[in-house]
Amino acid sequence: MYKLVSTALLLVSFSSQVNAQEIKQGILQAYWLPVWNDDGTQSTPHLKYRYIASVNGEKADKVINIESNDSELTLQNISHYFDKVPPNFVEFKEGHIERAGTISVAKMKGSTECSHHYYEAELVAFTPLKDKTFNIDKLEKSAGCESYPYAVTYTLKEQAKDTHFKASPEDSAKDTGAIPMDSPLIKVKTVNAQWIQAAVYDESKPGLIGTPGGYVKMSYLQPVN
Repeated sequence: MYKLVSTALLLVSFSSQVNAQEIKQGILQAYWLPVWNDDGTQSTPHLKYRYIASVNGEKADKVINIESNDSELTLQNISHYFDKVPPNFVEFKEGHIERAGTISVAKMKGSTECSHHYYEAELVAFTPLKDKTFNIDKLEKSAGCESYPYAVTYTLKEQAKDTHFKASPEDSAKDTGAIPMDSPLIKVKTVNAQWIQAAVYDESKPGLIGTPGGYVKMSYLQPVN
């Protein structure tokens, strides 16, 4: 019985490899997708993976969302794919990380959304490329309506108008710029439960990070989703 089960698993593995499609140039990205509750007041970060195929490292040729039901694609195994993982990515479950490499995928299927083609597939293997350079901002901008799936945005609460960004996460810190009431803010990173670093949302800037920017209390903000 044990030998039969082992043989079956080997056949499944072999079948996936035989049917795998290899893409030699691109980047693997892991990111935290904010999934909001029904009333839009609380988000739960879900770890996601995608591969942005690109020959020149600047234009996305194909975006492949990797199916996340693979037990290998967990936070505990993140170092299997990425050599540099920022502390905030693990502690606060936010942001994104990338690594250039060659990918093998299976069961790839496509769909069209906002005039762009997107794909879903199962990960078979990923091989990092050490000398491959890429521009993540240009790659994401060319990815259509799925450019920044990890972005978390806020607006200032009405009762917090005339609030300023701070130079450091302290009430006594110097003001760095007035926070506009009519503009969304992009979260840069979490400092602690009370403070985040943020900036005015600007699609023309790398990472959507415009000006002004600085530190702001979470109690002054309401989410946009």
